[in-house]
Order: sequence, then structure tokens, then C-alpha cells
Amino acid sequence: MPRPVALVGHSLGGLLALRAALARPDTVAALVLEDPAKPDGAPAPADGGEAFVADPETVASVESSLIATERDRAAELARMRRETPWSDAEIEAWADSRPLVDRAYVRRGLFLGDPAWEQLFSALVVPTLLVLPPQAPMAPRPELVDNPLLRTVVVEGAGHCVRRDRPAQYHAAVDAFLAQHLR
Repeated sequence: MPRPVALVGHSLGGLLALRAALARPDTVAALVLEDPAKPDGAPAPADGGEAFVADPETVASVESSLIATERDRAAELARMRRETPWSDAEIEAWADSRPLVDRAYVRRGLFLGDPAWEQLFSALVVPTLLVLPPQAPMAPRPELVDNPLLRTVVVEGAGHCVRRDRPAQYHAAVDAFLAQHLR
């Protein structure tokens, strides 16, 4: 049988990694969750609804991105370069992904499951690191989680993509955690 692995997930991937660790703890040596998506029990449109992506009627081709025109794309790329420490490759890939978003899925909403959020964290039986930005509305409320295997690190100055916004702090916390739990 293969050795248990470290699972690392961000946002929706964090929720999936959390559920995998709960379902198959024997396969998980350590769990790292970067601002995981919180289930709320009801379908809800993605942030910004369909404004999240360009209107398909105004997008000239799949290569165009993010917003309706190339000028809008250029302005958004310039904003990202000013406001984030992300690399050009990450910014370009982020922009290129926008026209690929399934608009019907965004319209229908996102159902992430049962809202018993804190109970999921209390039920974990594997060492878990929760990496959060200072403003983390999806984070489990600490007073409702009773689990000595859960450690939380808040990375100042980070947004939802902690690893991109503050890579040195993110990797320092994650590397130390994994070094302690992967032997």
C-alpha cells in the first residue's frame, strides 16, 4: 500500500482536500488548507455572479480574456501587476482562464454542501494547518472547533490567495509544518 501523503488545497480545493482527509484519513499524513471554501448549505452565485466573467456576446474569441475588450483586459492586467506580487505568468494565466468559466454554472450557483463547517474541522484525525489571510470570512470560528491537531496561521497582508500574495510567509509556515509531520 502506498504511503500516506500530504494534501494541500486552496479555496474549493481546500474543501475537497478536507473532505478527502475526513473520508480516508488512513491515506493522509498531513493536511494544509489555504483559505478553504466554506459550505453554506444553499446554492449561491459565484462572487459577482456573471459579472465575474466577460459577456459571451462581446468576447471576440476564447483568447480574449477577463472583460469584454482588449483595452479592459490590458487595464485589468495593469491593475493586477500594481496590486499583487503575482508573477506575469500567473497574472496572464489568471486572465486567460476567465473566458473558460462555465457561465451556466456561475448562474446556477455553487452548492458546497452541509453548513456544519466547524464540525468538519473538529472531526479531523490528521495534523492540519489552516493558512488564512487576516480577513477570512470563510474560516471556521476557533471557539467552535475543538481539535488539538488543527493549527492556524494568519498571514498578514495576504488576500484569499495567500501563497501568491505572500509566498515567503506561506512557504515558511507550510514547510515547517510539513517537516514536522512528514518523516
